Amino acid sequence: MSKLSKTQKEFDQFFEENLKSEIDRLEDQRLQLKQRRNKQLIFFLIAAIPPIVIAQLVPKWYSVLCYVITVVIIGIGFSKIGKTYDKFGDMMKQKIVKEIVSFINPNFTYEPGQHIPESTFQDTGIFENQYNEYNGDDLIYGEVYKGHFHRTQIAFSEVEALHVESDRSGPDHDTNTVHKSVVFQGLFFEVEFDKHFKGTTIIHPNEKKSKQFQFKKFNIFRKHPELTEIDLGHEEFHESFTVKTNDEFQAKTLLTHDFIDELLTFIQSSQEKATNRIKHVPDSLIKKVVPYFSFKDGKMYFLHNTLQNHFEFDLNKKPDQKLIYSFFEDINQALKLIEDINIQLHH
Repeated sequence: MSKLSKTQKEFDQFFEENLKSEIDRLEDQRLQLKQRRNKQLIFFLIAAIPPIVIAQLVPKWYSVLCYVITVVIIGIGFSKIGKTYDKFGDMMKQKIVKEIVSFINPNFTYEPGQHIPESTFQDTGIFENQYNEYNGDDLIYGEVYKGHFHRTQIAFSEVEALHVESDRSGPDHDTNTVHKSVVFQGLFFEVEFDKHFKGTTIIHPNEKKSKQFQFKKFNIFRKHPELTEIDLGHEEFHESFTVKTNDEFQAKTLLTHDFIDELLTFIQSSQEKATNRIKHVPDSLIKKVVPYFSFKDGKMYFLHNTLQNHFEFDLNKKPDQKLIYSFFEDINQALKLIEDINIQLHH
């Protein structure tokens, strides 16, 4: 059975042989789009100045019209600039991200504008009633180990689940204020192994740690009264996580000490990467970079809370190997965990 994950040496070779020349080839187009964006910005800023000036010199009713014209100009400007950014993003995803996905696994299909549906996110049972807005992109899916008795179906995408509230403020309660808090932002994996396993097992930050991490107050286990908490005999793991299941034997078969050690290493590595990638981030936010697992109905749902957007490129900067590796690394580490679970199922 071939390995699902890859080494950094393999990535480095892939970058040199496949991506470096493609990035160089796309550089002229990036610079042209950057120049177009700059021209659009200057044009619409200059176009918005005359109505603002005129508004100071004419009667009130005419000044209102001038301000309306200004808003329209700015709105058109944002729309035009937005389309320039979209064109750049689409170009990079079609030319660069597709190559990365093919390198990760040639059996994967990439659909930039799609994501794992909300119904699947709900099936995990992890964030029930904690969010009211859901979106995502960059769907990747396919079958691995084709022709082998270990064949596995994998689908994953970027997902963002938000809790959105609005309230009226101001002296006359005439100002509508919208508050958005992130419940989950990261990579969401749905994995179906060829070997069916029984029961439901959920791994979640424990209540004491969730308060320290400043998570929303989770009621997941109260919504699954048939699940009971179990001890896996791993003190370090249970300091941070709670495991509940309705099939203790199956849970312990899946969650071996070797897998838990790999998971703890994964968490530490993810938090270190988040510290390096996200500027001026408080420790309380970094502590939210943890995985969630749900083993249910023969499927594994793995939610990697990275608090970042993946496969996003900066129009002002030429993509480099460090950026591309960051895209690859998060996915590759997740695939390593899936690989380990697959081994445990067939052990």
